[in-house]
Amino acid sequence: MTIPPKEEVDEAGPSTTFPPRPDLGTKPPPNEGLATAGIPAEYCSLDSNYTCYSAGVPSCCIFDTCNSQQQPPCEEIETYFVSTPVPPDEVPLPELFGELSPPKEGLRACNEVIPSAYPDNIIPREVVLAVLEGTIDSFGEAFASFKALLSAMAEYDVRAHKICTSCEEVFSLWEGDDASDVMPYCKPGSFASGRTFSALVLEPIDPATKAPIAGKVAATVWNWATRPDPFYAPTIVWPNDIATSPVEYLPVLSAATAGTYTIIPDVLGNAEDWPSTRSYVVKDVYSASAVPILLKLKNAIDGADGGCTEIDKRVSIVGYSEGGYAAVAVANAVDILNDGWVHTHTAVAGAPIKLATAQLEVIVDMSKDRYPFPAFIARLGNSYSSTNPDMATDAQQPFASLEYLDEDDPTKNLIEWARAGISYEEMFPLLPGPDTFGTQSDILNSDFVKMVVVSRFLLWIVSASFELR
Repeated sequence: MTIPPKEEVDEAGPSTTFPPRPDLGTKPPPNEGLATAGIPAEYCSLDSNYTCYSAGVPSCCIFDTCNSQQQPPCEEIETYFVSTPVPPDEVPLPELFGELSPPKEGLRACNEVIPSAYPDNIIPREVVLAVLEGTIDSFGEAFASFKALLSAMAEYDVRAHKICTSCEEVFSLWEGDDASDVMPYCKPGSFASGRTFSALVLEPIDPATKAPIAGKVAATVWNWATRPDPFYAPTIVWPNDIATSPVEYLPVLSAATAGTYTIIPDVLGNAEDWPSTRSYVVKDVYSASAVPILLKLKNAIDGADGGCTEIDKRVSIVGYSEGGYAAVAVANAVDILNDGWVHTHTAVAGAPIKLATAQLEVIVDMSKDRYPFPAFIARLGNSYSSTNPDMATDAQQPFASLEYLDEDDPTKNLIEWARAGISYEEMFPLLPGPDTFGTQSDILNSDFVKMVVVSRFLLWIVSASFELR
């Protein structure tokens, strides 16, 4: 596959599955029989008990489904790793918010093959199979039955590329009506206009001829959870030797070796677009990060090798956690393209699809200092505010609190945290909460927090009154 360089086109004018709660220490479970008449029951307002319940209280209290005066027994709680917060006296100095710059070795070149430790930069299917089997083994017995299927699935060799494009280039390639109708996130003057999108693309290669497989070939868009660091992106961390330097993106090999051109977007604000805004759980950002790359890939493949290979317009879309949320957005964006494009399969897992509902539950938890990963919400505080140019909104009310949009103190400015690309570990000592200072919800707009908490309380009263009738 030969990808032409990104065309120079004159610029046109002018919401996770969240991790389980951490073990905050052993507390004896509340005594049985505390519930009184009226639901929600009294045990829903007891001190949090994370040893017994992953949410600190029975799950029925969270979802307003308690139907008994008897306190539910302890629930099974998953164990997992939680970073230990940094003591308050070790809060990072403002130097942490210095000028952000790419890695010393720089970024990989756009529209080029990514060098590999194997001949002709082609990863043999035998190596791909061994890596995938090793990945499954690392999960223990949970996926053991799937391992037997891998040898049949691993049919092709794989070659990695970095592809870049822009709204302007893709608009110039679009045939038909105004592309603004099918790619509204790319119309002139939009947040994505003038930016460079990049993505890792894995190309299936015939192991016998060492040439791209011929015929109509499907495409897969594989979405991953981003990190605050813009340089931990697929095109940057993809290793030269996947056998000796595994990364979390390796499972995407399963789609490529099975015979699909597999796209893993870097997501706007990362890799090639690192100087720009970095948003989190914003649908249009994921759409803009994937669809232009898909269109450029089709244009490049369909016109290469004498037309022996053609990208099918049926697309499979995959994602987990934040990537699952992205998958839903990308699936919708592919369908909007029309012109024969359709997502035929979308696999989503562990994703906060109902983001508004998830946010409300988290806000209540944060107001009680019982949310395990407030760094997620710090990223949302940066994204879901009138300060974010990636958000198409006329609202002037920021989701973040004014205290954490302090223009004079970068350690209390969520926008600066995102701009500096500080890691989750570096955020922990800056976040308010029981292990540092204040209350977790201090990072959010206080009016919004009060509205959510009061509304939840009123709902509790109404529910209780109906049960007492």
